[in-house]
Amino acid sequence: MVLKAFLTARHIPFSQFGAGFGPSPFCGTLTAATIDGFIMTSERFSECLLHIRWTPINIASALQCELSWIESMEAGNEEIPNVLATWLETLAQAHEALPPPTTYRGRRA
Repeated sequence: MVLKAFLTARHIPFSQFGAGFGPSPFCGTLTAATIDGFIMTSERFSECLLHIRWTPINIASALQCELSWIESMEAGNEEIPNVLATWLETLAQAHEALPPPTTYRGRRA
């Protein structure tokens, strides 16, 4: 499984990798990417962007693609490609597992 090897190489426990894939409230729409039998829905796509702290404009810029394509995936009108779903899920899982440190809140120069 490509996804498992990808996570293992980055020392992300595969057992903790699951939100948005497999049985979850984010799975079930027909317009979703399939990764080894699992899917990413438009809801999980949007949730991943929130965890990464990206807007649709940010990801469109990172991918150098049209904003309208990102908005179509977010709305569930366009299928989320496997490679993109895997990449976003990995980034989101990393951001979920490693939130920003709180010790710097309110810090001033």
